Order: sequence, then structure tokens, then C-alpha cells
Amino acid sequence: MSEDLIPHNNPIGICSWTLGLDHDLAALMRECVGLGLQGLQFSGDHRRHRAADLRTAAADHGLQLFAIDPFDCAPDYPNNASADAAIDYYRRVIDFAAEAGAPWTTLQGLGQWMHNCHDASAAWQRLVCCCTALHEYAAARGVALVYEVVNRYETPIIRTADEGERLRVALGGASIGLILDSFHMNIDEPDPQGTLRACAPELASYHISDSNRGGIGSGHIDFSAQRDILARTGFSGPVMIEIVLAENAPVTPPRNQAQWAALRIEIGRSLHFWRSAQVA
Repeated sequence: MSEDLIPHNNPIGICSWTLGLDHDLAALMRECVGLGLQGLQFSGDHRRHRAADLRTAAADHGLQLFAIDPFDCAPDYPNNASADAAIDYYRRVIDFAAEAGAPWTTLQGLGQWMHNCHDASAAWQRLVCCCTALHEYAAARGVALVYEVVNRYETPIIRTADEGERLRVALGGASIGLILDSFHMNIDEPDPQGTLRACAPELASYHISDSNRGGIGSGHIDFSAQRDILARTGFSGPVMIEIVLAENAPVTPPRNQAQWAALRIEIGRSLHFWRSAQVA
């Protein structure tokens, strides 16, 4: 059987929350460089930093800042959440992204602002209202919006690619891009490979971790198939690594030197696999 060599030139970064270093921007950037990454999706609390400091730290280390992804983005009082409060919060995130020089702001955290809606229809209406207002604001600031499809255990809304596409249609298509994630798709997509083929034209970024949230090869996801589908469909966006060690809770970064060593191995193996381009 002959083999084709398909180049994989996607920039590769990391969702920064997995490293737990967002309190020290210089240390965060040094770790990204040491891992051999090209950039990062800054998944921290933007209120802890000046945007100019984040921009400078990334530039000083030759790293791309792919997106601002507010991590602690739930409302302080979920029962009192409203569209106006959500829009106000995310406008501040968009301002931060514009000042930091990040091209994207991610919006999947908006799902946390829907918990007090009385039914799915009300939640949908609030989400569309928020996204519409935020698109207009972001466009004026030169920032694009993207929405990650997240599994049912982590968000009450937009849990499948079909739901993400429904949101895109409601917003006029070009107003928002989609992020798919191998771990989340493993839970809620009956055919992850088919989903990737269908969504490739709208895909802004792709996140990788295995079925157990570990590095590639630690679970059962067919990453060879997924990588090759993305290459053959011309996906050129950034790929983000989002790995958590098995002994840690879902949102817990390394806690000691042994865990740091283990995480670096998982990331290194995943990087090596994704950058290898030999496909059948």
C-alpha cells in the first residue's frame, strides 16, 4: 500500500489552565517554550493581569496568543444571572483580548449564565441575545468570537456540533467560529470522524486530549483518523493541547515535581504524534 505525505502545518499551542501558571506570566511562557509549543490559548482570569503585560510576555518569548478564554467566568450569583450581566462581563473580556493582541475570545463560558433559565427555549433565546450583542461589540474592537462545543457534564447548552452549527445559523454564520475538542466529542458525538468532516469549513481550532483526558495514546480515541481528516479537509487553524493527569481532578494542574514530569511526558508524546505526518 502506498503512503501519501500530508503536511501538518497547524500551529500547536496549549490551553494554559492545564499548566496552572497564569499567576506568573513569565513562568507560563517559559514552560510553553520549553514544551516546544508555538503559542497558547490564555485560559485564566483576565482580571488578575494587565493586557499589556500578557501581550509583552508572549512576544518576549516568541509565542502566539491564540485566544482569550476566560476560565473563572461563571456569575457570582447564578440564580441572579441575566443577559445584561453576561454581556457586560464578556465585553470586558473582549476589551482585554483587543488590548492583549489576541485575535479571538471564546464564549462557551456563557453557558454558565443560563443555569437560571426556566427551560431550554429561554436559555437558547438568552444565548442568542448575548452572542448577537457581543459580536457587534467584538467586531468594533477587531476581535473574532469562537464557541467551543463542550460535553453535557460541563455545560447546559451547545454540547454537540449540530447545536454549535445551529448557533452559527442563528447568528448569520460568519459571526462566530466553532472549536471542537476530541475529549468532548468522545462523550457526545456518535461519530466524531464524521463530525470533523462535516465541520471542517467552520472549524476555528481543534483541542486534543484522549478519552480519559490524558495525552494521545492513553485512551481509545482514533487520533490517526482525526488528524488525517483535518489534514485532508484543509484545516489550517491552531491545535490546542488540553491534557490533565489521571490522578488529578478535571481542572487540577500539576501539584508537585513528579506530576510536572508526568505531564511533560504526556504533552511531548502528543506533540510528537500530531506533528508526524505519515498517513495511509
